[in-house]
Amino acid sequence: MERSTPLIQLIDTTTALFPLLLLLSNIQDDPTSTPQIYIALEGINVCRHGTISLLTLFFTPSNTIYLIDIHKLGLSAFTTTLERSTISLKNMLESFSIRKAIFDVSNPSDALFALFGITLSGISDLQLMENASRDDTKRILFRLSKCIEHDSPLNHAEKLEWKIQKARAALLFDPSQGGRHQVFNERPLKQEMINYCAGNVELLPGLYAVYNDKLNAYWQRKVERATASRISKSRGKNYNPHSRDNGLGPWRNEHRREYMQVYRKYGSDDDTMDSYDRRERERKENAGCL
Repeated sequence: MERSTPLIQLIDTTTALFPLLLLLSNIQDDPTSTPQIYIALEGINVCRHGTISLLTLFFTPSNTIYLIDIHKLGLSAFTTTLERSTISLKNMLESFSIRKAIFDVSNPSDALFALFGITLSGISDLQLMENASRDDTKRILFRLSKCIEHDSPLNHAEKLEWKIQKARAALLFDPSQGGRHQVFNERPLKQEMINYCAGNVELLPGLYAVYNDKLNAYWQRKVERATASRISKSRGKNYNPHSRDNGLGPWRNEHRREYMQVYRKYGSDDDTMDSYDRRERERKENAGCL
């Protein structure tokens, strides 16, 4: 089945937000459903010490990618609501029941909380899903480009085109290649930057499908808890958005070996997994890891 190219829509006024908010208001709250919303943030040093220029949101039911101009709209981008409705981007991002997916939630969570008071919830972190889906070492977290290269269902030509679009944008925003971070705040937004932002969410549904199919109930629960931990830590006063430790996976190989022993002996029912998780936490506490 041929992949349909999403429509890209720029939103730089609160009025232009209304059609998107109407779509979001019709989402059925279901914390167990497949995400219909895939998001990414772009800006200058996206964290508590930087700024958010754009929120890119891929709404899969309408096959539309929305580039929301946070640089121009500021807080109003998140707080604007429809008449007689409570739905806003802030409410959507904070809703546990409206599932969203993102690749590497840590610094976006840090930025949204520090700059706009938004506490993310209902998040599937694709970076952690990839890490959990591996059969080999889980020590190092992979970047999006590596995940696209190895796991995206795109064909070779499509992957090459995605890389080319990324490279063209990097020439504009990467100082090491002669670019400037400020290009994210220049209006009108250059086409290369539009393509770059759209490319950061367009392929996420495909990755989600690949990783979700690989994860059994045990690892799905582990990913959920690790994602919640990432979000919580990113809001802490001691969180370092540029720490090298942020590139390390949350699990160790011995945890996988222990799990496999439990799985082979008892299966993967919830009671068994809860018991395993309790024992694992007690082991960490006794070892001084928590």
